[in-house]
Amino acid sequence: MDKLRKISSSSMYGDTVFCSHESFVSAMERFITSVDRMNHAVMVPSKLHDLEDNQDTRSVSSMSSDDGSYMGTNLYDSYRMLVRAKEDMVWGVSEDNKNPNDPIEIQFRHHLQQLQHMLHQFSDLAEHISNRYKIDSGLDE
Repeated sequence: MDKLRKISSSSMYGDTVFCSHESFVSAMERFITSVDRMNHAVMVPSKLHDLEDNQDTRSVSSMSSDDGSYMGTNLYDSYRMLVRAKEDMVWGVSEDNKNPNDPIEIQFRHHLQQLQHMLHQFSDLAEHISNRYKIDSGLDE
C-alpha cells in the first residue's frame, strides 16, 4: 500500500482514488505542481533571457524529444513551453496559441489531443455500460 498515492476525486460518488506513483495521474499531478512552483519562483520571466543554462545537456536528455529538439533551447523558451503545456492540460488548447513552432510542443499537443479524444471515448463507453446495466437490471429510475 505504500506504493499507492491518495488522489482526491470530485466524482459524483465522492470517491477517493488511490493510484501508483508510476501512474499517469500521478505524473500529471507532479508536472502541474512543478510548473506551479516554477511560476511562483520565477517572478520576472524575462530575466531568464539573461541566464545561461549551465546544466549538462546529457542530464536533461530524458526531457528531449526523439529529434533532440529540447537541446539548444534557452531557459525562457523552455519556461514558456512548460507554462503553455500546463495550460493546455488544465484548460484545453488556447485559441491564441493554436500553432506552436517548437517540434516538441507540436508533438506534445498532438499526443495530448489524442489522449483526450481516447479518454472521452472511454468515458462514453463506461457511461453506456452503466446505463445499459441499470436498464437491464431494472435500476433505471
